[in-house]
Amino acid sequence: MLLVLAQTVAIWAEIRRYTTGVDVFVANLDNSVEWWWHMGPRPMLTVVITSLAFAALLGAVLWQVHSLRRAAPLGVVPTAAAASAPQVEVTAPREPAFTDQIDRAEPAGES
Repeated sequence: MLLVLAQTVAIWAEIRRYTTGVDVFVANLDNSVEWWWHMGPRPMLTVVITSLAFAALLGAVLWQVHSLRRAAPLGVVPTAAAASAPQVEVTAPREPAFTDQIDRAEPAGES
């Protein structure tokens, strides 16, 4: 909840900087707008939309982390990459077949 509040204040301050400038202090960014486009959402609606989107994203991430921890054995916390990565067997690379022929070849002029 504190992260959502901090993000809301940060977005509000950033939009205030570009709409009214730092010389005017108003809580409602829709009042005394010096710059904003004429179509689309107003400045305060933009703050509300971005704050709700951030809260939803944070909630989804926390839900995912919580479900991963519940599914893991005690003391083991899997990462998202490890949980979804396929198990691949790693083997040593095989040397190309042509090296066998080169090693067995006789040097030129020794026959």
